[in-house]
Amino acid sequence: MIFTNVQYVFLEKEFGLSNESINQMDNDALGDLYDKVCDIEIDETCKAGNDPLTERGETAVEIVDIMADALGYVQVDDADDDDPAA
Repeated sequence: MIFTNVQYVFLEKEFGLSNESINQMDNDALGDLYDKVCDIEIDETCKAGNDPLTERGETAVEIVDIMADALGYVQVDDADDDDPAA
């Protein structure tokens, strides 16, 4: 997985993980990390309410998107929320 420097700093600050340790993770460990970053995304989204996300929240969103793509996870498109046919 390729993260930006800001995203690597986030992962190191939040979880104490270095670039090397992340790159050496197997899919189970990456799945666990994904779940933890999702928790941050959810927490920050709830805290923000109708206000913009914090930088922490925005970075978590970016990482979740990258990891979901890399791990082959299906994500729901927010644009379909109002469309009952979707």
